[in-house]
Amino acid sequence: MRVKAVDLFQLLLILLLGGDGSAVLSDCKTYDERSKSAGKSTPSVATADRKVVCSNMELHQVLPPDSFHNRTVTLILSNNKIQELRNGSFIGLSTLERLDIRNNIISRVEPGAFLGLPSLKRLDLSNNRIGCLNVDIFKGLTSLVRLYLSGNMFSSLAQGTFDSLGALKTLEFQTPYLLCDCNLRWLLHWIKDNNVGVKDTSCSYPRSLLGQHITSINPELLTCDAPLELPSFQLTPSQRQIVFQGDSLPFQCQASFVAEDMQVLWYQDGRMVEPDAAQGIFIEKSMVQNCSLIASALTISNIQPGSTGNWECRVRTSRGNTTRTVHIVVLESSAKYCPPDRVSNNKGDFRWPRTLAGITAYLPCNKLASGAGIYSGSLIDERRAWRRCDRGGLWAEDDYSRCQYQKDVTRVLYIINQMPLNMTNAVITARQLLVYTVEAANFSDKMDVIFVAEMIEKFGKFAEKYKELGDVMVDISSNLMLADERVLWMAQREARACSRIVECLQRIAVHRLTSGAQDLTGVEYFSPSIVPLHPVIYVTAIVLLLCLLTIIVSYIYHHRSVRISRKFWHMLVNLCLHIFLTCGVFVGGINQTRYASVCQAVGIVLHYSTLATALWVGVTARNIYKQVTRKAKRYEELDEPPPPPRPMLRFYLIGGGIPIIVCGITAAANIKNYGSRINAPYCWMAWEPSLGAFYGPVSFIVFVDCMYFLSILLQLRRHPERRYELKEPAEEQQRLAGDTPAALLHVASLSTVSAPHAVSLSALENEHTFAAQLLGAAATLGLYAALWVFGALSVSQERPADLAFSCLFGVAALALGGFLTAHHCVNRQDLRRHWAQTCCRGRRAYSAQEDALLPLAGASTASAAGSVGRSNGEAAKSVHSSGESSCTNRSAPSLRSPAQGSKLTNLHAEAGGGGVLGNGVVGGVGRESTGTSVGAGGEGEKSSTSANIKTGLWKHETTV
Repeated sequence: MRVKAVDLFQLLLILLLGGDGSAVLSDCKTYDERSKSAGKSTPSVATADRKVVCSNMELHQVLPPDSFHNRTVTLILSNNKIQELRNGSFIGLSTLERLDIRNNIISRVEPGAFLGLPSLKRLDLSNNRIGCLNVDIFKGLTSLVRLYLSGNMFSSLAQGTFDSLGALKTLEFQTPYLLCDCNLRWLLHWIKDNNVGVKDTSCSYPRSLLGQHITSINPELLTCDAPLELPSFQLTPSQRQIVFQGDSLPFQCQASFVAEDMQVLWYQDGRMVEPDAAQGIFIEKSMVQNCSLIASALTISNIQPGSTGNWECRVRTSRGNTTRTVHIVVLESSAKYCPPDRVSNNKGDFRWPRTLAGITAYLPCNKLASGAGIYSGSLIDERRAWRRCDRGGLWAEDDYSRCQYQKDVTRVLYIINQMPLNMTNAVITARQLLVYTVEAANFSDKMDVIFVAEMIEKFGKFAEKYKELGDVMVDISSNLMLADERVLWMAQREARACSRIVECLQRIAVHRLTSGAQDLTGVEYFSPSIVPLHPVIYVTAIVLLLCLLTIIVSYIYHHRSVRISRKFWHMLVNLCLHIFLTCGVFVGGINQTRYASVCQAVGIVLHYSTLATALWVGVTARNIYKQVTRKAKRYEELDEPPPPPRPMLRFYLIGGGIPIIVCGITAAANIKNYGSRINAPYCWMAWEPSLGAFYGPVSFIVFVDCMYFLSILLQLRRHPERRYELKEPAEEQQRLAGDTPAALLHVASLSTVSAPHAVSLSALENEHTFAAQLLGAAATLGLYAALWVFGALSVSQERPADLAFSCLFGVAALALGGFLTAHHCVNRQDLRRHWAQTCCRGRRAYSAQEDALLPLAGASTASAAGSVGRSNGEAAKSVHSSGESSCTNRSAPSLRSPAQGSKLTNLHAEAGGGGVLGNGVVGGVGRESTGTSVGAGGEGEKSSTSANIKTGLWKHETTV
């Protein structure tokens, strides 16, 4: 009995379960697929194909396969809440040809979910939450022809996903996350090889391929080298958070899973955040959800004021990083507040509520009447005003720019001001503005006047083209004068509106004189006032001009006695003169913008003087280079007469002629290239012409100068013995030197004196060494360039930059003036002597003294201890073995040491030679030489004695 009772209970339980399944299945609609007629099929018709529709039934899982008729060919399970498809969910439905499971919440499909469906031809899984697919999912679907996967969450498809679908002809897999990168290249090849048609499927990412059909993309564009773009990246919360100290704040970060090496990291103000239980920071490790998302959670359980800042969720991959940021403001319990406030302006009336310190408050803009808005392209959410409450509890900066002006006139003027102007609509727009300014007496907002001033400035660009436009501008300005004085004053204070209108009217080429009368000629552009330069510019420029004037006057007044070559004298005087011209015109005329003709003249002179200065530096450098590289003359060549001197005109043609040609061409092409810029605060050239007429030539000239400097430096390093430039021998000396072989050898040796000697100043053509001349030219060019650049920036920059450049100009001016004066005057023995003679008349006897001797590099005191008793043959041998002279390119009178000079002068006097050795040098010529003749009486005995003394002199000078 007990066994029978148990069996009966089990049978009853089976019947109850079967009854429930039948009850669920009874809610589904069954159709005869063959006849297409609605209604429930009769159980007696066992061979009829069935269509079962189980839509909108709130099903959470697929019904057991045995719940359906074994002849079911169509099964509709759409619009339910099915969450997953398990393995073998449809086993037994071998005749099923169509399966529709769209519009569910399926997020997981187990491998083998569609086993037992060998006849299935159409499968619809669209609009679910499927995050990933693999090759095992579609096993057993050998007859599948159409597959629909659109509307799911996967961003990519693993290689081989559709390999088991040999009969597939139609595929659709459009998703809002579809990432077309290198991971989809296999799919393009598979589609092409299997002749599969892809419907309504285009790329969603990257943005460069957005909207392109998957089959029309070049496979080469599917790359993983592009910057990382995640189809889905969310940080919750995403808006700024305001919390109190001690609160708990959780964060959730999710991103599309596109690479196996993806990591989700947390940062605060650029510093990585690590889990710290002591500070209440907890981080959940990154987890992959549904094969498509990677997520991480951050919780701050006990938030402190130090947590204020930017918190960042950063996704890191081998392809790059991307971030999402949220700002946190932590308030203390005793936080300050900004009090309620009411602000009324031309944008409306705004009532700001009580706001926490450190917070920016927002208010919507006041709504206008329908159709009154002018920001047609902006969203309503964007039309907000904001005002920041600082940490001290005080209202700080605000912004009402997104809101519309409340008054109709101001709104219309704003519209006109925003309209783009061109040659076509300039006059029409001006007439429209004239209509609205007729009521200028009713203007109550300063912005009305400012908008009109801005429009007049825009019209001024076309006034020269359309003379009618000038009349309209004058009428608009006249109407504007009817506005209230308070409004005009506020507009002037805010944006200099009135001054800008007046300046614009003064610049237009057509002036309205009387009604209908026009002055068509003789108009000059001028500004109402001249802004002076900074005082430091005037003071330092005067110092520089005085220094240059001192140099010019000194060299002109003492030009016959100063120890400098004729070429170098012309170069130095012209160089200082053009620097003087540049500085003087800059200080006195750079801001003379009142009259166009004066401003143009200033621009032309500055253009000319700058080019000329650079060219004179180049001419000087070339002259130094030629003197350094010229070889000393051999004694065989001394019989030839010297070549005639070349004219100095060639230097003036280069230093002054080229700048005149450049400036003349520039001015002849268009005189407005100089000093004609509208609103320009200084007189110079227009930008485009200056590129080819000034900056290009100056850059080339400076480059050539630097090349000369470098070449001279290399020559001096290669030949350190070449230091001075000596005078040319006189023809009389060469003629007398040709009488005897010994004298001939002596004259020839003058250009090849070995280094261990000293040089008489009277024997020098230039007192400065070549190295000193190079330093003078290079430093002058560098300081002049700095002076020019700082001067240009001091007048072209706004405050406070102009103050800094004015000070730099002063430093450069003082440095240039001091260097030129010290190098060319104070550091020269001859000019110091002339200054002393000029200032102290009683010291003229100083000029009768012998010149000092300049020691050469490597000079030895042993040169004075040479033996006097050496034979003439030894002396001649010494001549032939001597090295190249340290004083190049000119044959020198003689070189000697101080001891030798005194001794030989006495010997010459005892011998009765009537001639006086000029500065102790036999045969020397120059401005300081007192004579070179041998014996006043001309007796042969005296001549012989003098010749012997000369031979002894030669032996002293050539014997070491």
